[in-house]
Amino acid sequence: MKVLRWLLIFLIFTSILHAEEPKPVPYSKQEFPEAVLDIRRAEIITLGSLPFTTLLTTFSYSFYRYFNHGCDSSYAPNPFAKTSEAANLNTSEQKLIIGVASGISLGIGITDLCFNHHAKKRKTIEKQKSSSNIIIEGLEDDENNDFLTENEYLYGGLQSVLF
Repeated sequence: MKVLRWLLIFLIFTSILHAEEPKPVPYSKQEFPEAVLDIRRAEIITLGSLPFTTLLTTFSYSFYRYFNHGCDSSYAPNPFAKTSEAANLNTSEQKLIIGVASGISLGIGITDLCFNHHAKKRKTIEKQKSSSNIIIEGLEDDENNDFLTENEYLYGGLQSVLF
């Protein structure tokens, strides 16, 4: 019985060692809908801008508070304060700063989402227009406003070549 148990453990162990792990397959461009990718981009921009908007909101509020209290030295802005007590901010002021910074970051993300949506829409409309309405016009000669013939265009001088 012990031999059978050890044989079973040996077989399981060797099968685990020789098993091939599946290789990860990267995502394809068609795997996710375009709207989901746009929303993900807006989320990344919103969360990425949060530290910067928090910093700018804190500086702005500190200067507002300093000038609102008559330039009192106890309300002087301290950009290097390590704690909220050192910055002389209470809980309601901290919540206000975080709320305003979050709102500004959300506004930045939504603005980017709308801008990209309209840009993509404009590109698809231009692509549809350009693919359906192809207009070919002749070239005019500058001297006597006559249309150039095919030979003059192809074999003329540099004056008749378009780049």
